[in-house]
Amino acid sequence: MLKKIVYSAWLISIIYFICYLTMPFLENAVKSGGLMIYIHVIMDLILIGGFFFVFVSIIRFFFANPDK
Repeated sequence: MLKKIVYSAWLISIIYFICYLTMPFLENAVKSGGLMIYIHVIMDLILIGGFFFVFVSIIRFFFANPDK
């Protein structure tokens, strides 16, 4: 359940940053400040946290004992 939540939030964050990089009005909205700057920071933290979660999951997959 938690993995689904983390992966879906990470996917939303990736989609947000793809839209941010391809649509100039989002970049202008973030640069103007207001609420969009906070949304941008939250999405950035989710993206970085998602990278960490995937990295740890891959390492755990290779080094964890499957009998446990």
